[in-house]
Amino acid sequence: MEKAETYHVHVYFDDETVGLAHGIYTAAQTQSLITLLGRFHPKPIGPHPSRQFQMKTMGKDLEYLLDWVDKRREGLSVLIHPEIDNDYLAHTDLARWLGEPRDLNLSGLSGGPS
Repeated sequence: MEKAETYHVHVYFDDETVGLAHGIYTAAQTQSLITLLGRFHPKPIGPHPSRQFQMKTMGKDLEYLLDWVDKRREGLSVLIHPEIDNDYLAHTDLARWLGEPRDLNLSGLSGGPS
């Protein structure tokens, strides 16, 4: 499969790891590989099972950004998925993980089973 034009990288955290995640979030603000840095969510939102923040990057920069995140995540789970019209497919078959995969709430995603 061809690379997508853009990707989302979601860094998951909880009460014990919020400081680590905030450090990554702060450092991400200066990364030119990130085209959009999302909010630091105080509670789970959408399909995400825990608190998280999102970084958006171009497909050509994805592996560089993942290397940068992997060196800093210290065990945090990170979801990587393409930005495509079918959210269900993006969050399942086309998703990748750094660290332990999490169970996502897929029920509200477009393109999923009816």
